[in-house]
Amino acid sequence: MAPLTHEQKITIFKAYAQEKKIPRAFTSIPTVMFISLGQQMPPIIFCKPWQIALSLGVNFAVGWGLAMHFMSWQRKNMPISLQVSAAIMAGALFGFSMAIYYKTQKKKYGLTTWEEFKG
Repeated sequence: MAPLTHEQKITIFKAYAQEKKIPRAFTSIPTVMFISLGQQMPPIIFCKPWQIALSLGVNFAVGWGLAMHFMSWQRKNMPISLQVSAAIMAGALFGFSMAIYYKTQKKKYGLTTWEEFKG
């Protein structure tokens, strides 16, 4: 039997997830950080913890940092270095928290690695 293409595997996993009542949030593809690298990413629940922490942490840090800058920090004349440090710390905390969450959910649903997943 020929190996499955990435798209076929995604389709099989989405059907499997629906059958096993795995929430749709776990079947999404984290393209935000990796689209420029040209990689075909698995659903987020199959990503390595460092990939989850990095992609979600960086996106959170940028979004939260900009929001805080314009809503609060700018008016308080907070130094830029402190703003950047706070955004990085918040992003790291969020990214690592989400990596732990997805790892526990992967274990809860009894999922293997993406390479081993057969459906």
